Amino acid sequence: MSKSVIALFALFLPLLVHAQVLEEDDQPVIVKKSPYAIVEGSSEHNRMGKVQEIFVTPVAMGPVPGVNAGFGFAKYITRNDAVVVTFSTLTKGSTCSGALTCSDSGFAVEINYRRFITNSFYFGTGLNQRSVHSEGTDEWAGNEFSFDGTTTALGFVIGNQWQWQNFMLGCDWVGVNIPLITNVSNVKNINNGSSIHDYESSKSSLVTNTTAMGLRLHIGYTF
Repeated sequence: MSKSVIALFALFLPLLVHAQVLEEDDQPVIVKKSPYAIVEGSSEHNRMGKVQEIFVTPVAMGPVPGVNAGFGFAKYITRNDAVVVTFSTLTKGSTCSGALTCSDSGFAVEINYRRFITNSFYFGTGLNQRSVHSEGTDEWAGNEFSFDGTTTALGFVIGNQWQWQNFMLGCDWVGVNIPLITNVSNVKNINNGSSIHDYESSKSSLVTNTTAMGLRLHIGYTF
């Protein structure tokens, strides 16, 4: 064997040995899958052991079309599942000025299933029953209307709720109400011409149309 071959062998032998050591060291360590972990002090951790929740909703868009306020109660099935009952009243409906006068009132009762799918993010779905009364007058056109309406709707919302020891703060960011059953009664409709605020538009917006919900703030106490 020539001296050059011997020299090359002597040069590459340490590299081959080192590569073999790296290959052995690079083998992954197989560990048994650990149980589901909850971060200490997180909202999910603070929901553990909670059974009931009471809360107020100082401001909300919907379920009665317009600005709402209300209160509610929740019963926790698990730390990530709850049944929620909410009562809401309409605090600000249609606005009119000049020769137009209008007035909307109403309330709603909701029952929803709330499911937390991450630490604080949840979705909620359920049914709501709302009742409304609306009336309006257009003095210039000689139009006048009033009616009572009821709507049974399927609701869906997504939101976040942050939990501390007992205090909680949440918000339904966005949602939708899809009417299933509607009814209009006690209708008075005098229409002598076109109007920007009339019976048909009010009935659609308050009773029969699919409506959006959003920014439904809730503040409460869990125990």
